[in-house]
Amino acid sequence: MGSTERRERERRELRARILDAARDLFAAEGVDAVTMRRVADRIEYSQAALYFHFKDKTEILRTVLEEDFLTFARVLGTAGTVSDPVERLRAAGHAYLTFAKEHPHHYRLMFLTPLPAEILEDPACPGKPPGGAGTPEEDAYSFIRGAVAYAMEQDCFRPELTDVDLVCQLLHAACHGVASLRICQGELNTLPWCPFDLLEREAIETALRGILRRYTAPVEVGSPTPAIAPPTKTRKSSKKS
Repeated sequence: MGSTERRERERRELRARILDAARDLFAAEGVDAVTMRRVADRIEYSQAALYFHFKDKTEILRTVLEEDFLTFARVLGTAGTVSDPVERLRAAGHAYLTFAKEHPHHYRLMFLTPLPAEILEDPACPGKPPGGAGTPEEDAYSFIRGAVAYAMEQDCFRPELTDVDLVCQLLHAACHGVASLRICQGELNTLPWCPFDLLEREAIETALRGILRRYTAPVEVGSPTPAIAPPTKTRKSSKKS
């Protein structure tokens, strides 16, 4: 590897370290409490090294959000290969909760951390409700909206549910509730929590029961087909002649 390639690799690695450190600090301490010096101290570099890559804290925050929402969209997008409209929504719900479980700092910053006005007031703010105007491959809300619209075209929902955005946000609320409990349960440990895998599965199924015209439970892979009980015979009363 030549010196140019080595310097470029080192530049990318340092940039990634800056973003990882900033994400952890933003999620743990809040955006307002984090300074460029705090990020520099976390990675044991000088502030000058940070300013070489980013002009200020807001640019770091914007970059972290852009990358994390893109990762989130790509994780949800794995459900796009599912052809059945209801199963696609079910798969997207599980992908959503898998992302939150595997990337808790990302999720905390994206959905549980107050953001400054300069970020929220920007029309291009990543993940700003009701989502960006990007493609489904790059914008999670656009993907879910497309999946809901497809299911609506297939007449899957209760007849009064005609607002695509309402259905999208109902599903988001169901997943977000369990995801936020999982992430914060260390702080909210006063209740005897059920296993979170169970909560996740039942939250998705409860949401689907509430919106579908005809609910069908998921078939577990490898599970036997449930036996159908024979009809109960009615005993005939004997009549005396």
